[in-house]
Amino acid sequence: MSEERKRVMIWGGSRGLGKRLAMESVRRGHLTWITGRNPEMAMRDSDLAGVAKCDRADFAAVPSGSVDRGFFGRDFHAHSLNADILFWVAGHWLRKPFWECTPEEIQRLMSVHLLVPMLRLRETIARRNDDGFPPHLVVISSSSAWKGRDDGQAAYGAVQAAKVQFARNLHAELGRRFTEVRTTIVRPGGMKTEFFDGSGIDTAPFADPADVAAAIWSRVDLAERPPLLEMDIAQKDGRLVVDCTPHDPLCP
Repeated sequence: MSEERKRVMIWGGSRGLGKRLAMESVRRGHLTWITGRNPEMAMRDSDLAGVAKCDRADFAAVPSGSVDRGFFGRDFHAHSLNADILFWVAGHWLRKPFWECTPEEIQRLMSVHLLVPMLRLRETIARRNDDGFPPHLVVISSSSAWKGRDDGQAAYGAVQAAKVQFARNLHAELGRRFTEVRTTIVRPGGMKTEFFDGSGIDTAPFADPADVAAAIWSRVDLAERPPLLEMDIAQKDGRLVVDCTPHDPLCP
């Protein structure tokens, strides 16, 4: 259990890595709130049922204005505003040649990964008092943010890279307003999640999302650590490797 119980909000905690992060949060004794399109799916797990709380959040829904709560549960905003740690996990995988992507697929990709979470985050930070501090923001990106790809991930890699650079710059901006700012950027490699269901991809060499979640939390919960921490996590030769060195983009 963590030494200090914190309020944790997970954007995109219905399944996959988000769900595992929620389970690890509960295991560490934190007050945990899960959001997603179908958060009830996560609550069926015995490790979360009756312990964590959930609310609906559809990050694929493009709002008609700067604020549109029609696609978000009643308590989404309040719990985001009061969170000590906010995990930005919501994601959507797309792999096909860029010219074969439909406008709807590109719109959905950008909405889930960037547009809607950024609008929610802007609303959350804008309402924080200057004499307080923003939530510790944990941004889950992907190794596709910097690794060269030639297999139909041009659009997917673009939104992941944008998410990373947004988090870096936001961290610097917040430091001009608040006295205490923490940001963690995570770029996991392949994991055995529902992302790849029906894709035909062999996930046997991929990492267990439970192990990845534990590795992330082990850094998030550290009292002594850099204010801005970047992590790459990947399964190599049967073991999980964590690299905290920032990476420059690579060509395919």
